[in-house]
Amino acid sequence: MREENGNKILEVGDIIYCKGIRAEIDRISYQEYWDGYGFRTEFWDTKGNYRSWKQDLDGGFVLNYSPVPPEVVEHVKEYFADHNSLRNYEVVEICRASEHPEDNYLYMVVAKKYSDYFNRTMYTVWTSWNETTQCLNYGHYDLLAESIDVIKKEYFHKVN
Repeated sequence: MREENGNKILEVGDIIYCKGIRAEIDRISYQEYWDGYGFRTEFWDTKGNYRSWKQDLDGGFVLNYSPVPPEVVEHVKEYFADHNSLRNYEVVEICRASEHPEDNYLYMVVAKKYSDYFNRTMYTVWTSWNETTQCLNYGHYDLLAESIDVIKKEYFHKVN
């Protein structure tokens, strides 16, 4: 999502959470944003489903805002390569940690690694990558894949 002339605009790749459904936007056929009410949009998700979302009636929120700048992805990958304790992890997702415009330097990082203890792939979500200081903090470790969205939703800073 981005803002243009004071209007919020959904974009391909944004992720909408509503009533337990996670839908990533693949193609938008209609959208508008009403201050105080939220989005009204019609779109196809990446699984080929047509969806109509009226935020004021259906609830839900947009979690994944506009694409993460390539330099942020590069900095996170460099950070993982430079720290021995993180070398076994594979970064699988980087997303914004807040919709507040002044938090445009804060991100969440999701990574996976194989755990001998659990005998399966486990995930970690760090709820704070600070691009300004290039520091990674607040890790939630040894998660199953289905826990990732719960953590991201819980720690995402939503502007009311």
